[in-house]
Amino acid sequence: ELISRLLETIAVECPGLTTRFCGAAGEKPERVFADPGGFYRVMVNLIGNAKRFAKSELTVSVVEVGPSDRGPGGTRVIVEDDGPGIPEDRRTAVLQPFVREHAPAVRPQPSDSGVRDRHPHVGLGLAIAQGILTQHQGRLEIQASRQGGCRIETWWPNPAG
Repeated sequence: ELISRLLETIAVECPGLTTRFCGAAGEKPERVFADPGGFYRVMVNLIGNAKRFAKSELTVSVVEVGPSDRGPGGTRVIVEDDGPGIPEDRRTAVLQPFVREHAPAVRPQPSDSGVRDRHPHVGLGLAIAQGILTQHQGRLEIQASRQGGCRIETWWPNPAG
């Protein structure tokens, strides 16, 4: 529900950006066992980054995974875009506070008549997301996207028992 609302807002702010939400195809909604405020903060940071860097596409996928011999069940939330991506040798560095990979592409927005962002981005979003996931005993991995840009996969484990 939260992800759908964020993507709807982006669709209004950035009409030239195609957004997709991929979730369960049935009646059962996906669940993420997380502090709601922490989950919201992670999604705002990751989806906001994808919005800023995407050329034309942003996709968010949510997949529940059952327990296995590899670990507990949980939920994967994956954010992908078709922007410049993050080179493999920089993926660890950008998880540190105040480290930025590159400046976002300019995407005119109706509310500000083409002015970029009102607040500067200082490289805290991924570090904050990483910290929240660590608190949840989850993880964040940066990969190359099938769309050509960045793919950030988060893992939110189910509680034990």
